[in-house]
Amino acid sequence: RQPRVTDLVPVRPFAAVFLILLGLTGVAAIETTYIYLATLPLGSAGQYLSALDVNQRGSVATYYSALLLALGAAGALAVYGIRSHRVDDYRGRYRIWLWTAAALAWASADAATGLHDALGVGVALLSGQPLEGAIGATAVQVCWLAVYGLLLGTLAIRAAIEVWPSLPSF
Repeated sequence: RQPRVTDLVPVRPFAAVFLILLGLTGVAAIETTYIYLATLPLGSAGQYLSALDVNQRGSVATYYSALLLALGAAGALAVYGIRSHRVDDYRGRYRIWLWTAAALAWASADAATGLHDALGVGVALLSGQPLEGAIGATAVQVCWLAVYGLLLGTLAIRAAIEVWPSLPSF
């Protein structure tokens, strides 16, 4: 009587397209609200709408991106659970989905909290670099962007190779 993992995965094309469009609608709603509020002459009342400012930490946009990344991590875990039972995968290529889930969970936590800033300051303190100035802050941001791009880009390419035989899943 317990539902299987595959019962939770949308297999009908309409359901999958609906879920993707629902996520994109949320992104469009957040961006539209931000653009609309940016064009209004709010003056000092703008400080009360900082939750809708996409540039601020702790805004609706950061939490929505953290939610989407967490859903991606849950999806990667579901794919890992399904793929681990495949009998013809002798090399264990399905393990990439576990690494993908871990990377997406880290990205979700980072999007919600900004852990990369705290880790960047820690690395700068350990290396003896001065924390003042825009050059040091820019260097830390570029470093984290490069690390995230390399790690997530590698995982994305490997996952794309994994799902290449099935065009709809690709």
